[in-house]
Amino acid sequence: MAPSIADTASEYTAREGGSVRLVCQADGRPQPDVVWTTNGQPLLRDSVLHDDGSLELLSVDEDDTATYTCTATSVAGVTEKRIRLTVHGQLLTQIR
Repeated sequence: MAPSIADTASEYTAREGGSVRLVCQADGRPQPDVVWTTNGQPLLRDSVLHDDGSLELLSVDEDDTATYTCTATSVAGVTEKRIRLTVHGQLLTQIR
């Protein structure tokens, strides 16, 4: 059975300094391998790839705002899902 990716959220927002988990629930027979890229390039930051294919980005900052692609591949085929992440900066409060 060709790989498929569950229809989950395709847009996420996060606060700078927090973490975010991008969901990519891939299924198929055989179970597909999941690879993440950002803006078409290999992921070059600290992250955790969970057993279910989800990607957890730790301590995000505004530079992490991007389109992330989850690609599920097996001998039966390839499928992908694009997810947009927007990271909002910390609000600064001035104390007088």
